[in-house]
Amino acid sequence: MAIRVDPRRLSLLKELAAAEGLRPGQLVQRWVEERLDLSGVAAPAKPAVEAAAAAPVDTPTQPDASVSRLDEIRASMSRDKSGDQAAG
Repeated sequence: MAIRVDPRRLSLLKELAAAEGLRPGQLVQRWVEERLDLSGVAAPAKPAVEAAAAAPVDTPTQPDASVSRLDEIRASMSRDKSGDQAAG
């Protein structure tokens, strides 16, 4: 999305954004989201990090292929080490 800002107001927007430690577009986004939240029409959106933390975690009951592969590699390395020790 693109917006046009009157050049006379753009410098003020830049100053306000800098005071908040944001880029002008980020400040405008914050303002729009605050206004939408205050309208009461739509529920406030959760930040992506918060939404991800609230999502249910699917815990597998069987080890996945990568875990099985790691076990195979470990076993192979153990066999190699024991073979080296027997030969030496």
